[in-house]
Amino acid sequence: MPLIARIRRRREMTFLARTRRRLQKMSPYLSLALLLVPLLLVEPLKLVAVFIAGKGHWLTGTGMLIGAYAVSLLFVERLFRMIKPKFDDVRLVREIADLVYRVSRQSHSMGK
Repeated sequence: MPLIARIRRRREMTFLARTRRRLQKMSPYLSLALLLVPLLLVEPLKLVAVFIAGKGHWLTGTGMLIGAYAVSLLFVERLFRMIKPKFDDVRLVREIADLVYRVSRQSHSMGK
């Protein structure tokens, strides 16, 4: 056996790889519930940020809005991409996605 083959060992998975593997093994309904938790926290925070900015604290409101969008973009989007294949197993989610796709396609064709 060559020296390089003996030296090479399988490394431990990183924290993100282990987390991704666990998320991909979850059931579709549990994955959907897991996705709803950060969405239910981040989306109302955006509305609160707009309200605070409207009350005259525009710097605080803008900072909150930027922070909420950053969390939404960096965390929720990454989580969604990891568990998106699971949603094909949930009939209701698949039907809603098909409806949104059809409406989007029709609105684009009407604009031409």
